[in-house]
Amino acid sequence: MANKTIAPAGDFADAFRAMEKDLEERSLFDAYYVQRKNSPAGRLKAALDTGSEPCKILYSGQNKSGKTTELLRLVHSLEDTHLVVFLSVLRDMEPGDVQALDVLLLSAAKLCGQARDAGIKLGKDIEKLMSDLLLQSTSEVFRTRVTEKAGGGGADITLPLAIVELGGNFRIDSSLRSEVRQKLEPRVGQLVEVFDMVADKVRQSGRQPLVIIDDMEKIDVEPAEKLFRFHAATLTRPRCRMIYTVHKAMEYLPSWNSIRSSFDDSVEVYPVRIRKRDGTAHEEGLELLRSIIRHRMKEELFEPDAFKQVVCCCNGVLSDLLSLCRGTCLTAIEAETERITYNMVDRHWQDLTINYQRMIDESLYPKVADVAKTKEGRKDETLSKLLHMLAVIEYRDEDGIYYDVHPAVRPLLVRRHLV
Repeated sequence: MANKTIAPAGDFADAFRAMEKDLEERSLFDAYYVQRKNSPAGRLKAALDTGSEPCKILYSGQNKSGKTTELLRLVHSLEDTHLVVFLSVLRDMEPGDVQALDVLLLSAAKLCGQARDAGIKLGKDIEKLMSDLLLQSTSEVFRTRVTEKAGGGGADITLPLAIVELGGNFRIDSSLRSEVRQKLEPRVGQLVEVFDMVADKVRQSGRQPLVIIDDMEKIDVEPAEKLFRFHAATLTRPRCRMIYTVHKAMEYLPSWNSIRSSFDDSVEVYPVRIRKRDGTAHEEGLELLRSIIRHRMKEELFEPDAFKQVVCCCNGVLSDLLSLCRGTCLTAIEAETERITYNMVDRHWQDLTINYQRMIDESLYPKVADVAKTKEGRKDETLSKLLHMLAVIEYRDEDGIYYDVHPAVRPLLVRRHLV
């Protein structure tokens, strides 16, 4: 039976649910994805297709600018040529406690598991090496749990159980993380060796192994800088193509050039522009945002001025766009109206302004105001902070880089008579 086509929602409840959906599922991607001009997915694919060596790539951009969505586009375009492991810091690790060894271990385990699932024969020797490594690096409780479930089976049974058990507990069990790190640190060379063996088997099957470590930008900037600055040699050691997401704010730290030089390439994604550098409307960007909404819900659910306003509220921060749409859908349900009104959009936009009021320290307002007036910014840690919280957003046009403040921040500047 053919898959049912996913159409734009025609009522507020369905629209709310549509705005909640991420695009990992292929049917949702096909229904909701809107291609942007100069997508970074094209550059990433070209780098992977062209390079013969197992390149390591940094993939940067501000939070909520659509980085993961563009990575999903890349993954779909590589289905026939690559075996892709998609590792998420939020889903698979504890963002407040991420170390280089964690990344290597989980990447190797997931690659091994996905290779098996794809029918790639790793061989009993490699499976035993990986199985032994996982069991010997974990706690007695972990080993007992796995061996009892395996029921005395060999590595071909124990290995997949160990991979599943590790993936299910590594993020939530701090004692497991600590014990694994302690036991694995003197055996990093062995871990990388087994990782490389699995990657070689994938290549021999006719596909390239690719590990994508997503959501690294969700780590606070300071620990993220230390991770990439002091452990780049570990992160780039496996003989496997790897893409690491990093936050845009990292590029404004003194250590960035050193970090960047440890990787083969860096690719950026920029937020969708709704205004040009001179403040006039950027129609191409506005139409892209309109299309993103129209793919998920019918435009007729908005009053015309409300639809125009919701598109202009987010300044290209895509999660804010989806969040505003979700909020207004709930408000419309509560008010029992047939259409979302301008006042409903404005109410939720004011809530966003309040959130920024809580985040921005008073000492930062002169810098924010300077950016609002000049569209320029001196590269320092203050600008890095503002970029991290999305109070300031970096854009790129034909003349290069420029900056603007989030629309929800501008009222805060007006109240302080700074613009």
